[in-house]
Amino acid sequence: MGGFGVFLISILIIVMLLIGTTLFLEKILKAYKTPDSEIREQLLHFCKQAELERKALYMVNEKNKVTNALVTGITRKKHIYITDY
Repeated sequence: MGGFGVFLISILIIVMLLIGTTLFLEKILKAYKTPDSEIREQLLHFCKQAELERKALYMVNEKNKVTNALVTGITRKKHIYITDY
């Protein structure tokens, strides 16, 4: 197996990690679907303005006083995670 084979295997591993991360991140972060609220509507409006096609919008329960956001997905549809601080 030459250098090209190693390259292809590396790409395959990276793609599998990206797909796996997207599939299991909700459980890893203990995230939950964002409840109906004014903030949710504002976030959905922001996604629409940014032309960000979202698949799901999640809240991550953070016990620390940290504000953070995460967007995952390798297709056009993204999973969006935000903290509830």
